[in-house]
Amino acid sequence: EKQRVAIGRALLTSPRLLLMDEPLASLDEESKLEIYPYLEKLHKDLSIPVIYVTHSYNEVTRLADYLALIKDGSIYAAGPIREMATNLNVPVAFRQDAGSVIETHVAEHDDKFSLTYLNFPGGRITVAKNDHPVGASVRVRIIASDVSISTIKPEKSSVLNVFEGSVLELATASASHKMVKLDLNGIHLLARITRKSEKNLNLTPGSRIFAQVKSAALIT
Repeated sequence: EKQRVAIGRALLTSPRLLLMDEPLASLDEESKLEIYPYLEKLHKDLSIPVIYVTHSYNEVTRLADYLALIKDGSIYAAGPIREMATNLNVPVAFRQDAGSVIETHVAEHDDKFSLTYLNFPGGRITVAKNDHPVGASVRVRIIASDVSISTIKPEKSSVLNVFEGSVLELATASASHKMVKLDLNGIHLLARITRKSEKNLNLTPGSRIFAQVKSAALIT
């Protein structure tokens, strides 16, 4: 509640720019979940720019439109969050929780199976049913380790989210894993796979693939 009051007082001064320096640092995870919707509403409704300083990558993917990475007092990489999240030249793309941020809109709700279908240029994402109205813009985060790759179209799979695309880049994530950047009709998706799988599939830039997404998290 103190955080909400502090933000409210700042907004009452009619600022031309709002700086939020680690606003959730003192809160536990339960409290963060309570204030996220409030910050997301501010993000959507405010007509002023907000500079949000944080060490939390989860907060970044939920709230940021543009990400600047700072080291030793200098910005060493910057760009739209959807591009930075899948940029294999920056460290955030190799985190254990690395993944893709995709902007979608609600296409329809499936009451029979309690699902919601989200459209984006690369296809349709299926998530658990939510309250967003049809046509609403929503952000989805897909963790790289929840993405598998096949060179043939999967048949009769329990995975509902399957997208056709191609390999853009590959980079070493660890001694045993590779990070693969995929192109889904102009939308970039990260997949974390083993080096053995890379070899077995003979993946190279340009390879045609099918990406299977085991889990897609609706974050706004």
